[in-house]
Amino acid sequence: MVRLRLKDPAVTSELEAYLRRCECFVNQVGPRLLAVGIVHDVDAGAAVRHLRAGRCVRCEAPIEELVFRLGSPLCLDCRADPHRDENTSVRDAWTRMEVEAYLQVWRALHPDSAVELVA
Repeated sequence: MVRLRLKDPAVTSELEAYLRRCECFVNQVGPRLLAVGIVHDVDAGAAVRHLRAGRCVRCEAPIEELVFRLGSPLCLDCRADPHRDENTSVRDAWTRMEVEAYLQVWRALHPDSAVELVA
């Protein structure tokens, strides 16, 4: 789940409706703050394309060549982090990536409404 902060609370309901059409679930945490998650599972085909490009499924950083050749979907930093649950972290990273893509479209359609991803 990620959080979005809006500059103008007047567009909150419109952004909520847009994200729901994108198959996200949205909770309004405050007048200018939304908590957003994805309803569907991680797209396995897209994840495979991401991996083939040599990108970490958790943080999107490049996977080091040796680790990539060994078949790891994670970069060295993510592999070394003992405090992250792999399944939760991958889903969280995927959610962030997907919501960021939706926000790019939103910003193109609404250039005057500032929205930032805060967590």
